[in-house]
Amino acid sequence: GICPAGYFCPRASPHPLICPSGYYCERSGFENVTGPCRAGFYCPDPGMLSGILCPVGKYCPQGSISPIPCPKGTASITLGAVDVGQCLSCPVGMYCASLGISEPTGICQAGYLCPSGSVVSAPQGNQSMCPKGYFCPAGSQVPIPCPPGTYNDHDHGRGPSECIPCPAGQFCATGDPRSLTRDRGEICPSGFYCPQGSSQPNACPRGTFRQETGGSNLDECLPCP
Repeated sequence: GICPAGYFCPRASPHPLICPSGYYCERSGFENVTGPCRAGFYCPDPGMLSGILCPVGKYCPQGSISPIPCPKGTASITLGAVDVGQCLSCPVGMYCASLGISEPTGICQAGYLCPSGSVVSAPQGNQSMCPKGYFCPAGSQVPIPCPPGTYNDHDHGRGPSECIPCPAGQFCATGDPRSLTRDRGEICPSGFYCPQGSSQPNACPRGTFRQETGGSNLDECLPCP
């Protein structure tokens, strides 16, 4: 009899031999298997006439019995991927926590920076913490400088997700590198007062004075004797 599709029949076969997993036998009357399962497909069952297209989030080298999941830190939307190089690193600001996914698990946690290929939402290490003088909302790709009149001191035990108003009696100057790197702003000088959130010191009005530094409101400017 003619060897049926899904089987192969070497010379002197008493009966057809079923095509093994990882191979396919697409037509009848073949002496040998058609070949190993083609790259981008997988052949899980014996006797397959053709392979099954490799799903998204996975890749299938030649001869695959089952799809291989993309590693953690990567994702793939490609159907029929043939190797791990088609699993793309998770984008900056996102993380890919599971094997074999087609899209990122989620966005980076506020206060952290997720580099490409991150597997957790709050990576540890100095390079992943939002630096002093900046804030990092959820999903940040780069740290954002604290605006004038605010600061951060990194006292949260993690990178800051928002900036803090400059304390009363101090000021965090516009464009002043010190206001972005020091734990706090500059002490308000004598003759001035600095309410909370000040980006520059406010001069005591004419007819008033203040000898001490660190003034925080207008009432601390005394009338001239």
